[in-house]
Amino acid sequence: MPDRTRAPQSGDTQAGTCPPPAAARLLTAWHACTLAETAGTAVAQALADSSQQRACDLLEDIVHLLALTGPLLESAVASERLSGTTWEEIATILRLTPEAARARYGPAVERFQHHRSHPEPEPADSSTYEERWNTFPVLHPHEAARDLAEWLGRQGLVTNPAEHI
Repeated sequence: MPDRTRAPQSGDTQAGTCPPPAAARLLTAWHACTLAETAGTAVAQALADSSQQRACDLLEDIVHLLALTGPLLESAVASERLSGTTWEEIATILRLTPEAARARYGPAVERFQHHRSHPEPEPADSSTYEERWNTFPVLHPHEAARDLAEWLGRQGLVTNPAEHI
């Protein structure tokens, strides 16, 4: 998972320095990374000795995985819309009508655009882990891109993480 221990200073946002389509792709990558890390935990749970597990550990991991797919899909749709993809093209991929795709994912695109143009302060330290870090890639895209590139390097998915920033 990206290094989420290096929280930037309050008010130090970079949201306006990253074009909206690129910012949406970055948010998609962030969600995909979180999903990959959570999937790794689920694999470990599935392979672990069941006598060493608490009841329903694996089921909880799978439910968490499913919950992560919503934001991932929403950010991917936002990225496509902000890059000029039509609702008709998106609907075809999602196997929906254009009207259903717009009704389901249009609000997510609008939320993303609003959050970029009216960034809210990062959640307080007392907020949940997910609340605090789901705002991070939108408010701090350059740092998030560095963290994701480093994560790719640690996973052995790229040989030179700096090329992916």
